Amino acid sequence: MIYLQDSDDIINQYIGFCRVCNEQVALHGRTLKAVKEIIRICRDRNLLREYLSEREMEVEEIMLTLFEQEHVWNIERNNIRLAALEEGIMQNKTQTVLKMFRRNMPVEDIADISEISVEEVDDILKKAMVIH
Repeated sequence: MIYLQDSDDIINQYIGFCRVCNEQVALHGRTLKAVKEIIRICRDRNLLREYLSEREMEVEEIMLTLFEQEHVWNIERNNIRLAALEEGIMQNKTQTVLKMFRRNMPVEDIADISEISVEEVDDILKKAMVIH
């Protein structure tokens, strides 16, 4: 992004606000303390001073809501990754069980080698419609 460092326009003030925000979040995390410090520092540096003075509580609430939403998104993203990992593990397990079954290995041996229960092996074979 190109901007004039000496300029005092709203875009440069907002860029300054974002920098302060990033610095304080790095120091304090996504907390109320970080939000209060962001507002205090920005006022001291004359960044969005009038707006922040008139709407301090609103800005605090919005920032905390955004921090919470980001936290929720991160949790959901991690849950999606975990589900995908578990699905991949299950697919690999299924393929291994099916290969051993096709080589006429007994179900008990398949379970022992795969480190899963005989019931799980039977379930995999039923789902793959190899046995009834």
